[in-house]
Amino acid sequence: MIQLLTPLTCIRKMMLNLHLSRYNSFFKKHSLAWIIVVFFSMYSYAEFMEIQLGKYDLLSKKVTSEIENVDSLKISGHIHSEDISFIQNNLSHTETKKAKLSYLDLSKVDAYVSNGGIMNWHTTTYLPSAFGNDLTVSVLKLPKLHISYGSFNNNPYLTSLELAPDTEIEESCFCNCDSLESIYIPKGCVITNSISDVANTCFLGKRFKVFEVSPDNNFYKSEEGLLLDNEGKTLIAVPMGLKKVKVPDIVEIISKNAFGSEKTNQNIETIQFGKNLMTIEDCPFNNKPRLARIIIQSALVGDIPKCQSSHFYSGYFFDRGELYVPIGTRRYFENTTGWSKIPKIIEYSSEELRQIYEDEAYDETYGYDYDFKVDGIYYKITSFEDGTVGVVNGNISYTGSVDIPEKVMYRNNTLTVTSIISMNGNIAELTIPNSIESIQDLSGNEFETIRLPKELKEFGYGVFSNCKFLKTIDIPDDISEIPECAFKNCSSLETVNWRPQKYAQISPEAFFECVSLNSFTFTDNIHYTGTIDTSHGSTSSFYNCPLDSLIFEDDCSITLGYTSDGVKYSPLYCEFEGNKVRKIYLGHLYWCKSGPSFPKLEELIIGDKIERVIYDMSNYGYRYPSLNGLKNLTIGSRCSKIEPFSSQNIWVRNPIPPNINGSLSNDVYLNSKLYVPIGSIDAYQNAPIWKNFWNIEEFDCGNSSFNQVTVVNKCPVGIYDLNGTKHEMLINGLNIIHYSDGTVEKIFK
Repeated sequence: MIQLLTPLTCIRKMMLNLHLSRYNSFFKKHSLAWIIVVFFSMYSYAEFMEIQLGKYDLLSKKVTSEIENVDSLKISGHIHSEDISFIQNNLSHTETKKAKLSYLDLSKVDAYVSNGGIMNWHTTTYLPSAFGNDLTVSVLKLPKLHISYGSFNNNPYLTSLELAPDTEIEESCFCNCDSLESIYIPKGCVITNSISDVANTCFLGKRFKVFEVSPDNNFYKSEEGLLLDNEGKTLIAVPMGLKKVKVPDIVEIISKNAFGSEKTNQNIETIQFGKNLMTIEDCPFNNKPRLARIIIQSALVGDIPKCQSSHFYSGYFFDRGELYVPIGTRRYFENTTGWSKIPKIIEYSSEELRQIYEDEAYDETYGYDYDFKVDGIYYKITSFEDGTVGVVNGNISYTGSVDIPEKVMYRNNTLTVTSIISMNGNIAELTIPNSIESIQDLSGNEFETIRLPKELKEFGYGVFSNCKFLKTIDIPDDISEIPECAFKNCSSLETVNWRPQKYAQISPEAFFECVSLNSFTFTDNIHYTGTIDTSHGSTSSFYNCPLDSLIFEDDCSITLGYTSDGVKYSPLYCEFEGNKVRKIYLGHLYWCKSGPSFPKLEELIIGDKIERVIYDMSNYGYRYPSLNGLKNLTIGSRCSKIEPFSSQNIWVRNPIPPNINGSLSNDVYLNSKLYVPIGSIDAYQNAPIWKNFWNIEEFDCGNSSFNQVTVVNKCPVGIYDLNGTKHEMLINGLNIIHYSDGTVEKIFK
């Protein structure tokens, strides 16, 4: 029976959801098959659900406890804001469950219910930001509504999207949906805000190649798979998955960001502009590392395209690209601002045009082009002189286990593999040779851990982004920068080990929404974390990371929240905004214009190298966490002056009582327990402020600093012998040490 149910499920979906009428006619002619399918649709309720909601119905009340097994869900009628939350909370991937939902049809939802009233979708309903980030939906149908910023951003599963007429879309809604290949924009559908600025941020993905637009749409039209304004004179957006772009003759203006930002459309190799091109609003050639050829068809001197951007001169293309221009116009381009900076300007005849463009406008390669393939791995030659190659994507994505060799033989030549340019797919295990010095893109893969070669020197933008199963990583010492979005949305990442041997920094959004990252250690060579300003505020290196504990090592001198321009600081967010940090080892004060605050902080250890923890106007900007509301506070052996504090337990490692810059509360004097070094209790009982403590005990603080990694998680609260007798210091024989976190350690002296 099980074998029969699976194909019938597929047939059922095709009939009810893909609207293939020929299947309906088939089943009407074969009544037995029709009866089986009808029976099966009831039997398989846990896998396929079709639900009609009334004005006061809630989705959560209409489904059974088997909701986690639902593969396909179709909702019609009314829908409530709570229903949207229910879908997010129960049909998305989480740390503890893997969702099965692959098909979601909301196209027949005709009203939105809120607070007992009925409102139209298009006036009140917003599909919330990040609604579909973790939905495993591959086929999605939406009603008329407003899709908020980033609603399906970074969804690797979505392959088919159906928008309703008059849908409103904000920027980045379907950004980095790497399985989406095309989009149909229906009547009235519009990308909100500035059309020319944000249109190419909505549909970004490595396989996205075609825009299709309804003839009734008043905002856009499409030609050659490109998105144009409704008159066809302005190029608005180019699909990210294209390597070769043919701009239609009708286009006169290339709008700002038509070819994406500096970090998108990295695969583009050839651009052929149409005969009527007049203006380029912003340079589309910036940081396109594969772009090698631009073809201009404007034949008249007065028609040479003008660029309105002062950045027209920058980008890889202006270092090594080829500009093809009609016969008789080269000298004019050589004397025109911007174009004159291109190193190689070549004239061509009309007969040569087709050959230059290589006929086809599309190809089927997934990501980068490749030169050859050996044993299932695709390679691109990076240097003929040095005999080096890089691993790239090819006709199919990588899956399973992949073992990259150090040397590869091709046409009797032995080549050294020195880089990974792009390897996307579903790699579960990856072996990387020691010859690799650069890794640019391993995003979206499925490995839990990865061993990186010690000689590795460089990471690329977003190198491990969306590797949702990655749990731990050891970053080589020669890496001096964690680039932007390097581990963005690595939702399982728990451990990062990195001790750079030279001046290093962490760029903005490097650990963006790493929701499992519980701790991080800042070593002596990590000097900056980053903050980047966006239209929606500022995001930092550790934006939305839970972070239970932080370690700032003794020689660490760090600036938190340094912006990308290297000058100003974000006024909106500091580095650990919204954190849940409970434990901090502070070996060195940090620099930050405002904050950061740690509202959940319970344990703070001030290292032995810190001499003063005070608010000093002459040294404005050097910060320390709050000293109040703690459970455990340890003050280092060199600290001679400190601001007032409050903590249940206080360990002071300095035998000379530090000066307190103020007074403490009566609650601290009465209820807090003060531990001081052996032999110094008299000094504390006679020192100002310290003498007011009612509970003072001596403890053996040793001759060296606490082990910061251990101390940040626990503090000693008692030393006992085998008989259970408490001692003030270590005794000869077996010592049983109890710590604040409930753990016990046995030490023999």
